[in-house]
Amino acid sequence: MALKMKLLTSREVAALLKKSVLWVRREIRSGRLKAVKVGREWRVLEKDLALFLGLDTDVSVLISQSSKGENHA
Repeated sequence: MALKMKLLTSREVAALLKKSVLWVRREIRSGRLKAVKVGREWRVLEKDLALFLGLDTDVSVLISQSSKGENHA
C-alpha cells in the first residue's frame, strides 16, 4: 500500500500562511521548516507544515479552507 504524501511548493506555503515566498525560503534555509529539494524548487510535505505550525491535524483542512475563499473570475 503506497503512502500518499502531498508536497507543497514554496508559493503554495506562502499563500496559505499569507507570507512572502522569500519568508518561506528563509524558514527552510534556517531549518525551522523542513523541506526537500525537487529539481531547483523546494517542496514542503503537508505533515511538515503542520508540525511547523504546531497543528495536531492535517493541513489539508487549511488548504481546502483557503481554496474556498479564493475568487474565481
